[in-house]
Amino acid sequence: SPDDSKVIDAVERIVEACRKAGRPSGMFLSRAADVPHWREKGATLFLLASDAAFLRTGARLLRSDAGL
Repeated sequence: SPDDSKVIDAVERIVEACRKAGRPSGMFLSRAADVPHWREKGATLFLLASDAAFLRTGARLLRSDAGL
């Protein structure tokens, strides 16, 4: 689970190693609310959904805006 303390500790070590090496680090997050925590730790790239999900969301908004 992404909320397991062992997972969080491991990811924090990886992000810190990247920061110290001057390298970007990124991750998939299932919750946008988690971005500030990981930005503070030094992560620089965040994937918050799949490409298909972004396309579906955009299509839904366009349909709604068009009154369909």
